[in-house]
Amino acid sequence: MKKSNQTRVVYFIGIVIMITLSIQAYWNAKNYSVNKAVLTNEVLSALNNSVDTYYTNVIKTDVTTEVTDSIGNNQSNIVIQANSPEELPGLLDSIKKKYNLDDTSVITTHTIESNDMPITTKGTLVNMDSFITSTDSNTVSFDSIAKLTEMASKVIISMFNQRVELNKLSDYLKDEFKRKGFDFDFALSQTQNGKVINSYNNPQDAQFKLFVDSKSAYLPQDSAVRISFPDITLLVLKESFAGLFLSLILSACTIACLLYLLKIINQQKQIMLSKNDFISNISHELKTPIATSMSAIEGIQHFNKEEDREKTQKYLGIASGQLQKLSVMVEKILETVSLDTNRLAIEKEDIDLIELVNGVVEKHRLNTKKEILFNPDRNELKVKADPFHFENVLSNIIENGIKYGGDKVEISIKANYLNADILIANNGKAIDKHQRERIFDKFYRIPTQNQHDIKGYGIGLYYSKIIMEKHKGALVLLPDTKETTFKITLPYA
Repeated sequence: MKKSNQTRVVYFIGIVIMITLSIQAYWNAKNYSVNKAVLTNEVLSALNNSVDTYYTNVIKTDVTTEVTDSIGNNQSNIVIQANSPEELPGLLDSIKKKYNLDDTSVITTHTIESNDMPITTKGTLVNMDSFITSTDSNTVSFDSIAKLTEMASKVIISMFNQRVELNKLSDYLKDEFKRKGFDFDFALSQTQNGKVINSYNNPQDAQFKLFVDSKSAYLPQDSAVRISFPDITLLVLKESFAGLFLSLILSACTIACLLYLLKIINQQKQIMLSKNDFISNISHELKTPIATSMSAIEGIQHFNKEEDREKTQKYLGIASGQLQKLSVMVEKILETVSLDTNRLAIEKEDIDLIELVNGVVEKHRLNTKKEILFNPDRNELKVKADPFHFENVLSNIIENGIKYGGDKVEISIKANYLNADILIANNGKAIDKHQRERIFDKFYRIPTQNQHDIKGYGIGLYYSKIIMEKHKGALVLLPDTKETTFKITLPYA
């Protein structure tokens, strides 16, 4: 992928992530607001229900009914008694609301007779749709009995109080909250014409940050009951948990997929660069033995007219050596391909690990002036391994130590209970932390200012790691900052 295209993909992924997060944040905020409004309405509903229950019980307690014969014009009569003159208007207003009487059925004039005896109305009522005029003292006649479903003929109200008993109301409210699953403290207050006339549980407390007002039809005119309650954020979040959780999962999965896609793109880019580097290196390495072999053959053809046998053998030896080198490189390429297709078979057999390591060490000592140390603490150690491929693994690690390490390579073997550990260390420069995870990648070579001074293909460590995994063992680079140490773990069986 071209650099410009990759940059566009990165920008696109970033924009998609931002849009996804913005949409989820907006949706969650809106969902939170809706749930908060729903819960607030539930609190208001509970308060209204409690007020209704309170007044229903008050009427049951304070109102009695009595069936009497018709009085004058065959009408049902109501006698209203109150404890004080101030209570009478509110009492009449409540009855009008209770039985859904029209606003046109209003008292226009009335007089109050006050002494130590109960107070009664006396005067004239306007007869619109629900009332008729009665001049009989102390009586009010209705022509719509359906509006007084609980009263057959005569209602006597012994007491009416404009102040709501908030302690009793709180009991009804607690029952409503229990039914709805709410569990939080609250305070109550009653207002009349905007002035607080009654309270319960200190509504001014700082914990009570929210409130709603009930204006139930049962309440006296210009009166309201307010409930104050704490912030319900946690309760709203609890109600919204399922939606929030699914939203977070969806966002996390979307972002993870996009980031994984970006990671795959970067990996593919690195593989492409490593592959190009490998092709460049292997092409050069293939050309060298081919050109050398061709030169040797041409020497025999054109510069050995006297048919000197010694010269012919020399040229043939050069060509043979280069062709063997070429064969080894082709074999490595084919082995790498077979690793990718899982066609490489491991044929284990009993081998002496000490003898095998000694043989590999002696072979490398012939080709380098660097010091290679191997001093085993035993003469024999039997293991099961594929001798060909395991020897290649040892050779790759030692060769890397010679190429890229310091002036010394040290090999040691530790026999454990279930496996043997082979440690191959060199005193060269330690590998950077961010390079450690990638050195086993196919075609990867540690970059040195966009050029590689030492020949290589970037497949040796990849091949070695796969071979050890097929042996049910492992190949790791130990986290040592002073030197580079590879550990090969090989099971005995």
